[in-house]
Amino acid sequence: MKRIIALVIVALPILAYSQLFGQRTPDWVKNPPKSGGSFYAVGEGSSSTPDVAERKARLNASVALAKQVEPTIETQTTRLQSVVRNNKVLKERVQVIRESVVANLHDTRVIEKHTAERNGTHTVYLLVEMPKKNISQSFVDQIKNDKELYQAVAKSKAYKELLASAQ
Repeated sequence: MKRIIALVIVALPILAYSQLFGQRTPDWVKNPPKSGGSFYAVGEGSSSTPDVAERKARLNASVALAKQVEPTIETQTTRLQSVVRNNKVLKERVQVIRESVVANLHDTRVIEKHTAERNGTHTVYLLVEMPKKNISQSFVDQIKNDKELYQAVAKSKAYKELLASAQ
């Protein structure tokens, strides 16, 4: 009887730790890798189905990549809103802040994927990578398509460095 109690006392913490270990998120979720040659982003998505959670994570990762590639434009709008409370019309100012970013993302790929399920909710984390050379190549193509710009910068050191980074 003492052996069974001792076994249970030893087994319970091990079992509890193993369940927690399965729920822990990998280090790359909070600290994505940094590289001179690639952009990295982490996306998180939650849903009652794993497929929808993964699609949300992919969308969030794409937004995070786009913010690294292109500047984010923030717009702030103030609206006057009328609200009736206790038979009195009150006017409130409401501020709406929107962020938008537009970027062309090329050759993105999922490097790591972590899924967890808790109480029927699936959470997916994706680590996504995009090589910086693709962005450089996009700039090179835009410059080549604009003949005046190309003639102005073709012999510059900055353009030559851009060409080298696109290789």
